[in-house]
Amino acid sequence: MIKSAHGSAVRDSGASSRQHHETQALDIGNRLEPMVDDYLIDSMTGDVRLELQTPTSGGTVLDFDRPWEGTICFYVSVVHGDGLYRMYYRGKSDPSFAVPSLLEPGETMILRHHEVTCYAESWDGRTWTKPSLGLVAFDGTKENNIIWDGFGNHNFMVFLDTNPKAPPAERYKALASGGPNRPLKRMVGMVSPDGIHWKSVREEPILTQLPTDWGGDEILWDGFRNEYVAYLRVWYPPRHDGSGERRLPTIRAIGRATSPDFLNWSKLEHIGLGEGPRDHFYTNGITPYFRAPHIFLGFPKRFVPWRTQFADSPANGASDTVFMTSRDGLNWDRRFPQSFIRPGREKRNWGNRTNLTATGVVSNGDDEISLYVLRHYMLPQHSHGAYGPEDRRVRLPQRRLPQRQGGDQAPDLQGKQPGAQFRHVCGGEHPHRDPGRSGTAASGLRSGGIAAGLGRRHRVHGALAALPRRRQLG
Repeated sequence: MIKSAHGSAVRDSGASSRQHHETQALDIGNRLEPMVDDYLIDSMTGDVRLELQTPTSGGTVLDFDRPWEGTICFYVSVVHGDGLYRMYYRGKSDPSFAVPSLLEPGETMILRHHEVTCYAESWDGRTWTKPSLGLVAFDGTKENNIIWDGFGNHNFMVFLDTNPKAPPAERYKALASGGPNRPLKRMVGMVSPDGIHWKSVREEPILTQLPTDWGGDEILWDGFRNEYVAYLRVWYPPRHDGSGERRLPTIRAIGRATSPDFLNWSKLEHIGLGEGPRDHFYTNGITPYFRAPHIFLGFPKRFVPWRTQFADSPANGASDTVFMTSRDGLNWDRRFPQSFIRPGREKRNWGNRTNLTATGVVSNGDDEISLYVLRHYMLPQHSHGAYGPEDRRVRLPQRRLPQRQGGDQAPDLQGKQPGAQFRHVCGGEHPHRDPGRSGTAASGLRSGGIAAGLGRRHRVHGALAALPRRRQLG
């Protein structure tokens, strides 16, 4: 049934009768809400369902081929502000991480160098340039696109602060981490007036946590609740309890903290995933949906650390991207356990830790939105993209949704600890005896697999679609 704004209900096409109800439709104002959950759906019967769609590739946008970039550029954030699309990423190279069997004849790799933070920009989100900024010296010259060379280069994640109380000198903010993570992992706050010239907001860290590996940490402004929200990589259960003793088994998970001022933070807590599967989330890729910012979209990189495709790989692991959503930022809907962006048929996308979806979903016009994907990690000139060397970016055309009237209410914020059921996407032997490996005697543990993505590509309108009938408003 499709509920109208006037309280009546009209049957799906093909029906002639009408029924009257007193239920008032929800008011979503002028927001264009994607069909990512069942919040706006009164009922679904028969073969009506929400179905995860496959994004459409948009082509190569960037290669990491400069001497200060290299084979292990990583942790990418994309921001749209001041008429420009801005991309931030780690520049680093280390040929020892490459898989020799994946190198092509004649390929060369950039020599090993330390981490720096790099910047690229675009007027349309499709054609990107790396401006010579003259800010940081590298190998004796400042003719480069490096914006930062200090603490935090390992994971320098940027967002545009739309808090109306933010000073003009702090319109762009970043969470930066790196360096030793003992006895505590330290994360510093960075601020900038223009997204290019940066400084730390204070000398001491704004966030600390018990030891975990670096990366996958970011902050955003939640204008719906008027607070800053940090999403950090954590271990579940914690690997360390403060005594220095390491505990196994664990998986990488996502922790959340909030702050009214970017400086003082609440206690870190695990996000809730309901009854959904539990996977290693190497990153989170969480961002407010810009047309309905009370809805959060997450594009975690699902990491399978014990699955290795190549015998000569110096490190284990394979990855894909999954999709999840939330209306409060704490409790998440993972109704779609399958892959959203797959490694596909290109063998270079099955290497260790590749297929990272950048943080940030941006508009390329009224009918198109884009996200960006890192391919060919640890190999020469790997790029952002979707399906292999000839088409490496993902663009998602935006589905327009009708505007309704009524009363829209957000769910209450309620904490939820992850449950005991873990779903690991592999069926092989885990070298550290993590739960979920084949042969583990544990209740509720299941094994699965990452699909190779050998099927037909489909052009879609929107990340999700209710098929085959129209939505119903409740």
